[in-house]
Amino acid sequence: MQAEKHIQRHAMEQIGKPCLTGPLHVSLTISITPPPSWSRKKTADALAGHILPTSRPDIDNQMKTAADALNGIVWKDDAQIVDAILSRRYGPESATVIEVRPL
Repeated sequence: MQAEKHIQRHAMEQIGKPCLTGPLHVSLTISITPPPSWSRKKTADALAGHILPTSRPDIDNQMKTAADALNGIVWKDDAQIVDAILSRRYGPESATVIEVRPL
């Protein structure tokens, strides 16, 4: 629930329009910082995309959290999402980017 509230807060700061209607395409990109315990080489490999994050939480659960959080803020209902692209990679800082466009 904490992640959902975080997403909602940021979405409300960005969105100044009524909820989108109709079918939607959503792109969810998650960036995770490598663990501090990793060696410099392993961290560099992760940031270069040679090591991919395979730990929990599952990306489909992260998408569900984001989709539920944006109900009534960005779209009326997450059932409107008909296309989705999900991506999770290591990056220099943790971030979640959600892009939405009507179809």
